[in-house]
Amino acid sequence: MNTHPIDQLETEQHSLLKAAAFHLIPGAVTFLFILFISPLLHKAGLTIALSINIETIVWLTPAMLGILFYQARRQTGTFSLKGIMPYRQKLPLRHYLILVPVVLGWAVLIFWLMEPVSRFLLEHVFSFYPDWFDAGTDDMSRYSHGMLAASWASDFILIGFLAPAVEELYFRGYLLPRLGRYRGWGVVINVVLFVVYHFFSPWMIITRLIAIFPMYYVVWRTKNIYIGMVAHVLLNLISALSLYSLYFG
Repeated sequence: MNTHPIDQLETEQHSLLKAAAFHLIPGAVTFLFILFISPLLHKAGLTIALSINIETIVWLTPAMLGILFYQARRQTGTFSLKGIMPYRQKLPLRHYLILVPVVLGWAVLIFWLMEPVSRFLLEHVFSFYPDWFDAGTDDMSRYSHGMLAASWASDFILIGFLAPAVEELYFRGYLLPRLGRYRGWGVVINVVLFVVYHFFSPWMIITRLIAIFPMYYVVWRTKNIYIGMVAHVLLNLISALSLYSLYFG
């Protein structure tokens, strides 16, 4: 069995069907968790946000990491993820200092400008989604300060750090290189499937697509997942900060 890291040129390639399955199944299970389990947690006294965020450590992170470690063991004979992630090209520090603020700034701007569009889609196109898919519908006055603090902390730790880091390892570190046969279309396929994978918030599809495409185009061009990982984590942390008024306003 091969015990050496996979060279970028030797990376196995996925068919469109296989790529769709690897991209979308984690999101589909997440959707089912939020649909059936989150309301039970909410009735037990948790905020909507915390009821949703718990899914990150119950299913999403273990599932993605499990797939990665399994594939690493199967393909390289070790559990080292480096062996299945060719997009680790070293870049000078100045590239990070330039590229991360640019793609992050673009994403923040688009999310801000497109917020009315996302809200319109939620209220008029996806209004059939249950209220517990949108933390903004929660009545925060019914919770203790401790519960609100725990919910905000989960936004920072689970959604701010854990989820984006694991998503980048999975979607850009593992899946994107396996679309190399499609050349430039590979990153388009990867981003579109990543956006659709968020079955639990489809009203954000257009916004996400416009906001994050430059980020992952840069990852593809530089063959460096760390730019996307840093930008994604910072983007989610900014989102978590913006929720202060939701919990304590």
